[in-house]
Amino acid sequence: MTETDKPAPIIKNTAIGLTNWLIEMNRTAPVDLTHLKIQKLLYFAQGWHLAYFDFPLFEDPVEAWKYGPVVTSVYYALRSRKNEFILPLNLNIRK
Repeated sequence: MTETDKPAPIIKNTAIGLTNWLIEMNRTAPVDLTHLKIQKLLYFAQGWHLAYFDFPLFEDPVEAWKYGPVVTSVYYALRSRKNEFILPLNLNIRK
């Protein structure tokens, strides 16, 4: 079996899971983490992962909205927070 014949990996990560991880990592070195920053971090993480590993980091689609890239599942989970800083917590919100 050659490298090109390998099956694509099964993706189990979700954007909500990655968002939980980002919020948790913000505990160790706190920065002003907002909803908009989380959306941009998800976009860059997905792009870098696709570039290096040739498969997506999470299966949720990234959409082009007026003010930048948006993962809709995370948008709806965090939309009530608007521009306030997001403290470490666990988002157990599903689509």
